[in-house]
Amino acid sequence: MPVKNSKSPRPARAAHGQRRHDLMKAGRACFAESGVEGTTVEDLLSRSGASIGSLYQHFKGKDGLAAALYLEGMEMFFAKARARLRGAETTADGAKALVRAYFDCAEEDPGATSFLIKAREYLDKTRYAAEIERKNAEFMPEVGAWFRQKIKARELREIAPDYIMAIIEGPARQYVKRWLAAPGAPLKEAREVLAQAAWDALRRSGKE
Repeated sequence: MPVKNSKSPRPARAAHGQRRHDLMKAGRACFAESGVEGTTVEDLLSRSGASIGSLYQHFKGKDGLAAALYLEGMEMFFAKARARLRGAETTADGAKALVRAYFDCAEEDPGATSFLIKAREYLDKTRYAAEIERKNAEFMPEVGAWFRQKIKARELREIAPDYIMAIIEGPARQYVKRWLAAPGAPLKEAREVLAQAAWDALRRSGKE
């Protein structure tokens, strides 16, 4: 009588998922140490214990792994920004939401935030640039709709969307970039100073 095979396919699937996890973990470490451009495929394989076949199966190579980590970081920021924007009880809180979300990310996951700042220039030169733009485009309409509504209600100055994002993102990104290079004081004070600066730049005269 033949003996039934008691092995379950579940461990194989677990190993498959674990290999992806190992590669992502190795990518975070290697890219933090050497940057995306300075990291080699051999570095990733050595750190993860994965084969080159696994790297290409899961990510289609080093650039695909970097893009996956970048998109993961974007999702973190989008989630925090949505929570801040949807929870805003006043126009001032809404105008400050994206600045606060940027600092929230830096405080919660400095490594992922640093990668978001440093890796975009490299990834813009790869075939994954369009995918990153598509992901960004999924988020921006929600932000744009909120600002258009507040401009129409005459609660915010009438400023072009590109200028609004520069006002919000530029100072926060610059400060966080410097803080990540040399962490010092807690980010709480800087978060509120730059959030207030964004509100001061965007509000209509007379709005508190």
